Amino acid sequence: MLYEISGNQDSSAILMFPGSFGSARSMQGYIDLLKENYYVIAVTLDGCDGSGNSYTSKDEVTDKVLQKVKELGIGRIHLLYGLSMGGANALNFLYK
Repeated sequence: MLYEISGNQDSSAILMFPGSFGSARSMQGYIDLLKENYYVIAVTLDGCDGSGNSYTSKDEVTDKVLQKVKELGIGRIHLLYGLSMGGANALNFLYK
């Protein structure tokens, strides 16, 4: 799993999940607009990141993203965005 992280870490955090087979790059236009005022974390899911890892489940995605959020020292996500399958991953993240 890859993460594109932009903006000032002291700003409010936004977490973004792409749609099916998408990557963080597919959201670049949004990222470019948001990074001026927010700390943006955009996810490229396993199976779409060129690593050879496969997408296995929403729960695995959520666990990996939660771990990354904790590593970054983010205590609160102020905006959660998900497109299509990314929406399902975002909702799963919200429930955990």
